[in-house]
Amino acid sequence: RLDSLTLDPDVQILYGKPEDLVPGWTITQNGNPVERVWYYGAGSVWPLTLAADQNGDHRISYDGRNPPSSVNYATTFTQVGTVPEWAVTLEFRWSETGLFVSKPLRINGELVPLIEVPDFGGDYTADISRWAGQEVTLAFEFDAGNSGTLNSIRFTVPEPSTWALLGVGAAGLGWLALRGRKRG
Repeated sequence: RLDSLTLDPDVQILYGKPEDLVPGWTITQNGNPVERVWYYGAGSVWPLTLAADQNGDHRISYDGRNPPSSVNYATTFTQVGTVPEWAVTLEFRWSETGLFVSKPLRINGELVPLIEVPDFGGDYTADISRWAGQEVTLAFEFDAGNSGTLNSIRFTVPEPSTWALLGVGAAGLGWLALRGRKRG
């Protein structure tokens, strides 16, 4: 959401509070709440920048390296919510550069393994089916000293046509098994 943006009088770059720009998300750096998220269409402004990509999707760029000092910042994006009842995976785009490559996804504090989608550099998926229908705390955690972007976060739920095909296949297998039993 970009309707609550304010013009920064000093540097003429738009900014807003995280709760206005990325509603539902809590953002911290080194455990402290982030007070301001920038909106800057070209490049990045330290420490957090919201921008729109070529598809019109919003992404947030984070920088855990503080240029004016030697302090590095661990960045965490957290949201509490209910995983859709039939959700199978969580997918997102993520790029990171820095000192370490972190494993950023945690659900209820538990590290969730990520799988990089082949041929789509930066696309990741994680099996979240065991949390389907539950209220959880979802957290993306990035190590201090790193920078990168996070966007296109979405749950995948099988489409009705997938369920229909599975049902037809199961019915067909059941019919074949029944038919085989009658012959024997």
